Amino acid sequence: MSWLTKNLLGLPAYLWLAALAAVVVTIISVAGHWQDRTIQIAQESGAIVAVNQGHETTLDQLGAANEAGNHIRNNTGHARYCECLLSATDATTSHCERYRPDELVPGGPDHPGEYCPGQ
Repeated sequence: MSWLTKNLLGLPAYLWLAALAAVVVTIISVAGHWQDRTIQIAQESGAIVAVNQGHETTLDQLGAANEAGNHIRNNTGHARYCECLLSATDATTSHCERYRPDELVPGGPDHPGEYCPGQ
């Protein structure tokens, strides 16, 4: 153990060992912090990707809903009349007559057929 008391560059060897141990502990601490931070950044990035995918899905659904609404508003076929009947109560179904198309429905004048599926 006499080597612990030898001087290296004017300092005893045990001080050099203590300094080396402090450097090793510092490196391990910094590496651990770097690893924790890297994991946190990866988790945040994954959350951002998930949120962006959710936004894309929402925008796609909104686009489909707008197209359906435009289809009804443009009065193509019987869609506007059917939509009115779906949202009307028994007392207000007569308000939907203004949307009833004037065109003939397959089935003839005696039996006009179904305007709306399930009606």
